[in-house]
Amino acid sequence: MAEKSKQHLNDIYGKIKGISPVPLEINKPVDVADEIYKIIQKICAAGDTRLIVDITCFTHEILLILISSLYKCKKNFDSIVLLYNG
Repeated sequence: MAEKSKQHLNDIYGKIKGISPVPLEINKPVDVADEIYKIIQKICAAGDTRLIVDITCFTHEILLILISSLYKCKKNFDSIVLLYNG
């Protein structure tokens, strides 16, 4: 997550716990997909039922990877919010 986006979200929502930035290497979508999946699995294992994802800098491909990963474990969440900070 870009520092400016993180600060903007903190200004709106207060201190955000559990932020997990995912490095987005446009030329390495498989690596990004693996990292997104690992983070989602950690969130599921922790028992968190609400998820906010800042998708501001996601490419279309990475966004589809994220949606696919979330769909696979959708039963674990009460709420999923994809946020565009523009």
